[in-house]
Amino acid sequence: QMEEGGRWGGKKIYDSASVQLKIPPLPSSVILEWSLANIGEDVIYTDPKDPSFGRNMDSHITLKFGLQENFFEQIKQMAATWRPVPVTFRGLEVWDGKRYNIVVLGVEPGRDLATYFAQLDALPNLFKKQRPFSPHCTLAYTTLTSTHLVQRAVRGEGSTTTDDTTTTTTTTTTTTTTTDTGSATAKGGRGARGGARGGARGGARGRGGGKGGATRPGHAFTIPGLDQSYMCRELEFVWMNGNKTTIPIGNTTTSP
Repeated sequence: QMEEGGRWGGKKIYDSASVQLKIPPLPSSVILEWSLANIGEDVIYTDPKDPSFGRNMDSHITLKFGLQENFFEQIKQMAATWRPVPVTFRGLEVWDGKRYNIVVLGVEPGRDLATYFAQLDALPNLFKKQRPFSPHCTLAYTTLTSTHLVQRAVRGEGSTTTDDTTTTTTTTTTTTTTTDTGSATAKGGRGARGGARGGARGGARGRGGGKGGATRPGHAFTIPGLDQSYMCRELEFVWMNGNKTTIPIGNTTTSP
């Protein structure tokens, strides 16, 4: 259990700070509900020395890791000039790793998201080599022995805890038009495959498909209910001790 102050066993749990885009409560709850219903606890990968593994209970998109903590004020000022970010989800993917797999939900790399990442990417970084930005939400880290069960779950062929073939996802993706006050969605054809490549320290909290592992092509299956573009209005700065500080994007006091 994590100790008070975000420490694990009296030590800092991360070797750098990071910035992540906070997903609003509605889509976040839908993502977590699907994860709990379809990815059983018996296939979750955990590490007693590292609390960042396991199941992700809060949905976010990691924008940048490997940052020094003294960049907080600069990032806060930077975010004040941004506008809220529209996020559209796409297919579920399973990223292969050497010690574990990662179940992720792909995110369309919209113009605003790419622009803000580029600004953060220009900051000095503790890690010289990082993978190209591939926006996604990490749902869970899973064991290698459960690979076939997890792949079946993200294909919509049943949860990892059952042998039934009840479809729990849909193959429909979306083409979306969004305004700052809401969203309007027109359903499109087949979803594009993800194809983002994982790698060492690429995904949530700096991990991508395991320690140097490859990434499977993204499946054209989405979580039911995520058929809109959702406006994200907050960042989270994650300190080395695991604590998080919310940073508003733009002038949220006047945003609806």
